[in-house]
Amino acid sequence: MSLLSETRNSVRMDPRLEYLLERFEHEAEPYDKLAAYALLLIPVGAVMVALMLLLSGPIVAGLKLYSAIAMVMGLPFIAYAISLYADKKKHEISNTRYKPITGICMCDLSQLRYHIIRFEKSDNYAEKARHARMIEYYKSKIGFKGLSNGNSNYSTRVKLHYFYFSKLFYTLNTLDQLCSI
Repeated sequence: MSLLSETRNSVRMDPRLEYLLERFEHEAEPYDKLAAYALLLIPVGAVMVALMLLLSGPIVAGLKLYSAIAMVMGLPFIAYAISLYADKKKHEISNTRYKPITGICMCDLSQLRYHIIRFEKSDNYAEKARHARMIEYYKSKIGFKGLSNGNSNYSTRVKLHYFYFSKLFYTLNTLDQLCSI
């Protein structure tokens, strides 16, 4: 049984892995929203600073002008810091709750599924090629592919992947048993 099944034009994930991924995405959803709101901070903040300047009286070169410029220039850094915090929390959820079970970073698996869906929906060849390249990248990053590429540590990697995947299959079978009760 394979976690990823491939045909010429499609790639499918194991349904149990899809279930775990859905649970992860549900748990990480507040942090995704936080990152989305952080991106809205830049244009909304810039408009608010401009309105504040217009409503506060005449603009002269001085403290008010320099503080407005500093606020507008600081908005992207604040948004970036919020996005970094959200990503850190998502990786923390992935590493503490799911990676010990699956041996796979759920953030990478989520990106893999996104590119699989986009690959299947894309209409032209260029989009398909871009998403296929990203699918191959995330598959090799996760460890679904690339074990037999001639590396000197091939047996160590095979043992490591066997350990992770056997732990994953055991956990998925336990989840199946719990769901059937």
